[in-house]
Amino acid sequence: MNLSTILLSIASVILFIILFIGFKIWQLSTTDFGYVTKGSEVYYYDMSKIDNLRVHKMKLKNVDANTLVEIENMYATDKNQVYCEGHVLEGANPNTIEKLDYALYRDGNTVYYMHIKVSEDYPHFKHDGIYSWDKSKVFYSTEEIKEADAQSFESLDNIMMFFARDKNNMYIRGDIFEEADSPSFEHLAHAYWKDKNAVYYSTDKIPGADPASFVVIEDEKNHVGKDKFRTYVNGKPIDD
Repeated sequence: MNLSTILLSIASVILFIILFIGFKIWQLSTTDFGYVTKGSEVYYYDMSKIDNLRVHKMKLKNVDANTLVEIENMYATDKNQVYCEGHVLEGANPNTIEKLDYALYRDGNTVYYMHIKVSEDYPHFKHDGIYSWDKSKVFYSTEEIKEADAQSFESLDNIMMFFARDKNNMYIRGDIFEEADSPSFEHLAHAYWKDKNAVYYSTDKIPGADPASFVVIEDEKNHVGKDKFRTYVNGKPIDD
């Protein structure tokens, strides 16, 4: 086999791959996401699960296609049931379910975040976008924080939704933040935080930063901080 034949074969393979990927991308762009009715059958196409350029599809069981109403891509109801991501939301009443926020729904005193029941005490329920809590339970997204004290729990961060605390612990993304000092932990500005022992940018400790003298300087382009030792831009030291 001569060189030109080899190069032609390689080019043909590359062209086939490009055309195949292009076709799959076109398929994705024309696919209906959420709940799709086909005759008497209903399918849930999950936009968050795409494998090998194919959207995950699930057929709903015992669904009444004639009365199906999609509330948003994630939720739907028929005359009998409520569905979340294609699964039956057990115990939810399709006649009384109501939307509180994205992925957050209420049915009487019961609150669901996505497919998880996060509270049965709506009058005392709070939600900051990712943490959910009432008088007895605390959740980060759909995971219960079993160590958390619900009655003293508070979210500290309604922008990035990383930090929270109770009377016993600091939490970061739902996990106990062992190195942080809970009573003195506070937000400064932008992504800067500090406690009595350290300064943090987002969730990262800034090595060597002095919390006692640290201040945030207004800057339109960058997040600038300064202590008695040096200046920091976006959490990184720029001088010594």
